[in-house]
Amino acid sequence: MDVEIVGGGFAGLACARTCAVRGLETVVWERKRDPGDAVHTTGILVQEVADGEDLPRDAVRRIAGVRVYGPSLRSLDLERPGYAFLATDTAAVLRWYADRAVEAGADLRTGQPYRGARSGRILVGADGPRSRVAAAHGLGRNRAFLAGVEAEFVGEVPIDERLHMFLDSELAPGYLGWVVPGVGITQVGVAARRHRPDLDAFIDHIRPVVDLRTAVLAARRGGPIPVGGRVRPFATDDVILYAGLSRIEGPALVSAACARRSTTACPPIFRTDRAISPTRRSRNSRPPTKSVSSRRR
Repeated sequence: MDVEIVGGGFAGLACARTCAVRGLETVVWERKRDPGDAVHTTGILVQEVADGEDLPRDAVRRIAGVRVYGPSLRSLDLERPGYAFLATDTAAVLRWYADRAVEAGADLRTGQPYRGARSGRILVGADGPRSRVAAAHGLGRNRAFLAGVEAEFVGEVPIDERLHMFLDSELAPGYLGWVVPGVGITQVGVAARRHRPDLDAFIDHIRPVVDLRTAVLAARRGGPIPVGGRVRPFATDDVILYAGLSRIEGPALVSAACARRSTTACPPIFRTDRAISPTRRSRNSRPPTKSVSSRRR
């Protein structure tokens, strides 16, 4: 076995497909029986990621801008011509990623949590913010977290197709609240740095601009959101934490590690002319931060 991946979320499945396509024998350990079960993420994709994937059209929704609200609910629209986010049916997209990884040749073992025994030359930790792989191999751990909670509503909610972001130091100290017109649902959430936020109070506060009283609550979830950037160290000679790496760095590091640990040649597409340092940040990993146009409301 060349590559053993722990975690069948977005990062783990994308890594598995990339490795399998390039001829590396790859296995994924995923504790859930269905990768789309018990989703704990809003599932918004930036355009740089979405452009590289042929995602199923019925599982995505294009959102071409951001509306930022202050505590008074006055707002400012931010947009860049030609740029958009994608809201997703996250469960459907995860299942799509799983199917693509299996089609590429990866061995996806669902309902089987990682128990610590090694079978691959390279071990990839894609198992979330409290990574067991990181703990077992002395790699960096997430130490700072936001507390987040989100609800999904079905039914008509009269809002513009934008990513709605709410700044309020009382309801969301240290972060923000959000409303996403998603795929068949409306996602409403809030996160805070110091304590678990009150989602019901947030929903009451935003009612003048987002009225959810006619919608039906379909699901509710919460959990920690890691902050603070990439953990360090995030790699050894044969163990790599995949989350946080760019689409260029991740495959290059995995394949370079395979080449170092193998007596056979690495697949040519994985070869690099120079090593990528685990402490160097790729310029390609930064999303755009400037908006070229705005409109006050």
